[in-house]
Amino acid sequence: MYKRILVPVSHGPFSDRGVLAAIRLGRTANASLRFIHVVDEAAVEEPRAGFRGAVEEYLGLLETVDRDRAAAVLGPRSQAEAAGVDFEVVVRSSADGAPCELVALEALGWGADVIVMGAEAGGGAGLRPGSHGARILQSSPVPVMVISARGCRP
Repeated sequence: MYKRILVPVSHGPFSDRGVLAAIRLGRTANASLRFIHVVDEAAVEEPRAGFRGAVEEYLGLLETVDRDRAAAVLGPRSQAEAAGVDFEVVVRSSADGAPCELVALEALGWGADVIVMGAEAGGGAGLRPGSHGARILQSSPVPVMVISARGCRP
């Protein structure tokens, strides 16, 4: 079965669904999990560009950015610890490549058996066309399990 499960994480409930499914699968299969978060450097730089204000306001901005970065990995980390599964967390920068490329490289380099990810309801497989999740699904070198919020409807 699966021994290494790669789990892309971001902010929000769709990512959380993937995390919970990966933890359940990891516990059942006695597998190791690796959570990967890709920091969008462009989104981090945008609020800083042309900043005009007091030093305290700028430091507050930096603190908010760092808190948002940390939040994406702290939730999965605490959930995995509580479930007693073996895990690690890696953070990559979008300055090093597109998220789908970085996830694919991580899957290959770590020897992942499967990628488990949550997805926003949308197109075909429950992924909004053009989203990071859709690109991961299209470019993955290993099987991908998509956990969608969309249920079956007649």
